[in-house]
Amino acid sequence: MWLLNTEDAVLKYFNGPEDVKGGYAILSHVWKKQEQSFQEVQGLLYQDGVPRTRASAKLRECCALAEAHGYQWLWIDTCCIDKTSSAELSEAINSMFDWYAHAQVCYVYLHDVPKHESPAAPGSAFRRSEWFTRGWTLQELIAPDSVVFLSKTWTVLGTKAALARVLEEVTGIDADVLTFRRKLSDISVARRMSWAAGRRTTRIEDEAYALMGIFSVSMPTIYGEGRRAFQRLQEEIIKQSPDQTIFAWGDRVPISALPLSTREKFSPRPRDPDGYLLAPSPAAFAHSADMVPVPMDVAIETASTIFRGSKLHAVRELLRKRLGHTENPRMQVPEFTVTSHGVRCRLPVIEDRAGDGSFSVGVLACQHVCSDTGIRTGIGLVLQRTEAPGNTTKTAQYHAGLPSHLKADNLNQQPLKRQRLLIINPAAHDLTPTRARRLALKWRKLYLAQPPQRSSGPGPAHVRTIPLRFLFPAWLLVELDKRGFRAAPAPVGEKERPVAMRTPVLYTRWHMRSVVFANAVTGEAFAVQLGRCEDALWATVSFTPAWGASTTCAGEEVDEDEDEEGEEAYPLEVHQYTSPDECERHHISCWPDGSKTFGDADRSVRLTFSRRQQEPDDLYVVDVQLAGRVYTRMRRVGRVFHPAHMDVEQSPTLELGGVFT
Repeated sequence: MWLLNTEDAVLKYFNGPEDVKGGYAILSHVWKKQEQSFQEVQGLLYQDGVPRTRASAKLRECCALAEAHGYQWLWIDTCCIDKTSSAELSEAINSMFDWYAHAQVCYVYLHDVPKHESPAAPGSAFRRSEWFTRGWTLQELIAPDSVVFLSKTWTVLGTKAALARVLEEVTGIDADVLTFRRKLSDISVARRMSWAAGRRTTRIEDEAYALMGIFSVSMPTIYGEGRRAFQRLQEEIIKQSPDQTIFAWGDRVPISALPLSTREKFSPRPRDPDGYLLAPSPAAFAHSADMVPVPMDVAIETASTIFRGSKLHAVRELLRKRLGHTENPRMQVPEFTVTSHGVRCRLPVIEDRAGDGSFSVGVLACQHVCSDTGIRTGIGLVLQRTEAPGNTTKTAQYHAGLPSHLKADNLNQQPLKRQRLLIINPAAHDLTPTRARRLALKWRKLYLAQPPQRSSGPGPAHVRTIPLRFLFPAWLLVELDKRGFRAAPAPVGEKERPVAMRTPVLYTRWHMRSVVFANAVTGEAFAVQLGRCEDALWATVSFTPAWGASTTCAGEEVDEDEDEEGEEAYPLEVHQYTSPDECERHHISCWPDGSKTFGDADRSVRLTFSRRQQEPDDLYVVDVQLAGRVYTRMRRVGRVFHPAHMDVEQSPTLELGGVFT
């Protein structure tokens, strides 16, 4: 590790904290623009005078404070890591928790907090400081023995020990953990994750890397892997810890709210980020702070109350024997192992006797403890069996959770939300005896799906699911603009950015959106209509010719031999299908190479839909090619619209059942 000499700001290398005689101070802060790097601080040696006098104000002030407190050495992350060396950067990230833990003192510099305000005051600048929102500062608060908070003028505001209760209110971290009266390892995985739920990092990968020390995990740092970093972190945690609260994230529902028979239809969306065993990010644990691990026999005892406990005592005893819970218990050991087929799990499972096993609930060895009442409830993981292409094992693969149903007449539809966790409350089961008797509880081995890995080309992970969003890329909008066509209507004040219709149009059970491209000069217009019926996506095109002219048939393939004088006229329409069969011919999945041409010899539009390989990959990219005598003659006269630096987030995106932004 590199350390700054507080007297002159000259860097010196040490093998580790134990080699620093007299110890060292360490700084925690929020990075700002123009922070001095390792190379820049090294470069001060080649300039006249003492390097410290030419260092940045932050380095000068921190060196001066540490020197005044009697520390010869100081570590600052901005300039004490050679980030041009991937090996040194990886070592520093894996060692950082220990470096903060071994520091004699940690200075927390709060650039947005004045010196005269009380940190404990309600709504104080201290409570609102940006420092509490950053991902890396979580371990920098927990790890050191001694933490001193400093105002923006480098005056002392207080210590971690003195402000422990205030810090608990701000961060959710137990005061006993901050003051080392309770071991960090005694805190459940879910609760530790919840501390990071509202924090952010500049790089997505740092969501995981900033938590490695908190879970005593080491792993290679691979910038560029994206969300996969957090998946790897969780995989490392489950290798080392039996704590099953790591799976206890997401929405909780009572058992009566779930379908217990496969005769009740539900449409799985395996691409949902909460449809897997492991969480997509720390934010998923925002409401999991009160999850605690319990022995598996306690979890099974709680789960058996679903069968009406005291009223069905004999049933409970039979279940206990079947599960190995006897006077000389021989409980099976739960297992969660990452394999190429998914996470192999062995755990107690509640199933519907009358069903085919496609719906079940895995009993987790954890409970939710109400912070107000102390009431404990068991937790089950809702499982749905899915078809897994390429799965050669005889063991079924499952996804976590069931998506909530949406009513077709709801004009303000929200994205599908999974019902992931089951509440097992011994005191409040509302199942009827008949329904309860349909359930069975036994140990099962099954595989839970893992999120598909990113790849350089298309593969099974990309063709298993159907996207429900459409992207009109920026370059396409420019090309259409050259013909005079712009998406309409455009919001007031955003005339230079084409935006499509924002109000959803719903017909019976099928969702549809119409994106209209119009030429304000000639009156020519065509509408790309995109929709969903059941699990299929369809598309078609309607046309409006020039002002006063008759309209052309929409939704039929082009006929180059059609007689101009005899062409049949139709108005610009919204297709209202009353059954899936009527729109099946427009299903995108049935189009050769994802392309189809609509219109006639005068006006034709060829639609092509392609899949994205990069994130977000849950959408179709739309290509629109214009042809025909009328459209060929049309060229935009004057200035061409150029959406500067438009990316995926800025390009118009259509989500069925959502909004087009």
